[in-house]
Amino acid sequence: IEKIRFAERLEYVFEVSDEARSQSIPRSLLQPLVENAVKYGYSESSRSISIRLVINYDDPNLVISIYDGGKGFDEALDKGYGLSSVYDKLMLLYDDAYDVSFTNHPDKHISISIQTDKLRADD
Repeated sequence: IEKIRFAERLEYVFEVSDEARSQSIPRSLLQPLVENAVKYGYSESSRSISIRLVINYDDPNLVISIYDGGKGFDEALDKGYGLSSVYDKLMLLYDDAYDVSFTNHPDKHISISIQTDKLRADD
């Protein structure tokens, strides 16, 4: 839908390693992160939105990173509904066996590292 809305101003690339393709990603985990990248990823200099989704598996961690070319993250990051829902989902599924990081340099991105061997047995 966003590609239709932004047309040629929205560019995106998906890079998924072969090892990561065999891993499951919880439902609705990526959508709010990609939506935030579209919302906050506008680059004034290029007048476009460029998003790169990278998923790698480094046993036992699945690492999901979403890059965009927008303004850097604020130090006092406001967690809106989408980001809060991601944290809630991660806590429910993985207890404390995950890490979320926000990086501005050298490239702005959010990364989630999930210890897949810690998936709760009752899920």
